[in-house]
Amino acid sequence: MLMNKLPFTTALVAALFISAHAHANDDSQVADRIYTVKKFADNIEFAKEVDDKCRNNPGELRDDPNCINAREAVARDRLIGSGDEDSFKAPRIN
Repeated sequence: MLMNKLPFTTALVAALFISAHAHANDDSQVADRIYTVKKFADNIEFAKEVDDKCRNNPGELRDDPNCINAREAVARDRLIGSGDEDSFKAPRIN
């Protein structure tokens, strides 16, 4: 009777091990929760880190909400700067 259950038990343990290993190495998410563009803009270094991870694996992470939001925050930061008053002034023409 025990010999009849051994292949089933071995297969079950192997499946559980493979499943646990796959979840431990799951890179299909770049953060533990979804952050808004504003949250990323408030911490632009984190946004750049997430954006780098996303650009390094676009096939898997292109549609990840955090990739989209981080990319937008980084793009806005490049466009308008840090938000300092001086960054909004037009250059002087002499």
